[in-house]
Amino acid sequence: MTRPASPKRAKHLLLWLAAVRLVAGAVALPLFPFLYRRHFVVLALLRPSQIVLLAGAFLARQGDVFLPTVLLAAVPLQVLAIWLYFALGRAWSEDIDGDDELPFVAARLLNRDQIRRLRDVLERKGARLVFLARFAIFPTGLLSATVGASDMEPRRFLWADGAGLALSTAASVGAGYVLGVAYGGARPWVVAVGVAGLIALSGTLTWLLQRD
Repeated sequence: MTRPASPKRAKHLLLWLAAVRLVAGAVALPLFPFLYRRHFVVLALLRPSQIVLLAGAFLARQGDVFLPTVLLAAVPLQVLAIWLYFALGRAWSEDIDGDDELPFVAARLLNRDQIRRLRDVLERKGARLVFLARFAIFPTGLLSATVGASDMEPRRFLWADGAGLALSTAASVGAGYVLGVAYGGARPWVVAVGVAGLIALSGTLTWLLQRD
C-alpha cells in the first residue's frame, strides 16, 4: 500500500524520540542495582517493561514501593513507546521498502532486514503476533515499527496491543506479588524457581512466535 511521503522534519523528530527512549532503557541497566530499592519509580520511567513491573510488585509486597505509582510511571510509557515506534515505521515505510541506505540512526532503530523478516511473520500470524508479543521476550518496538510499515489497520493494532498489554501487566503484577509472598515466607528457592519458570515460558513463547 502506497502512502504519501511524511514531512522530513516529522520523520526525523520521531527518529530522535525513539533514540532517546532506547538510550534511556539502556542507561537503566547499569543503574538497576542503585535504583532498585530507593528510586524504583525512576527505574520504571527509564525502562517501563514487564520485568520491571514484576519486580515492582515484588517490592510492593515487601512494603518498599507503592505499586500504583509504579504502574502510573510504567504503563503509560509502554503505550507511548509502542505507538512511537508504530508511527516511526509508518513514516519511514517507503525508506524501509527502498534500496537506498538508511541514515545511521534510522538504520540502528529500523533494521531493514529484521523488519522485512518480521513482516513475513506478521502476515502469517496477524494480530495474534502483536497480542502474544507482550508476553514474550520479543523486540516489541521493532514489531510495532514493522506493523507501521505494513498494511495492518491501526485500530486492529490498537486492540491487539492494548489487550496484550493489559493481560501481561496483570500477569506480571500477579506473579511479582506471589513471589513476594513466597520470599516473605522464607522460601527464596520458590522465588528462584518461579523466576526461572517465567523466563523459560517467555523464551518458549518467543520461539513459537518466530518459527515458521
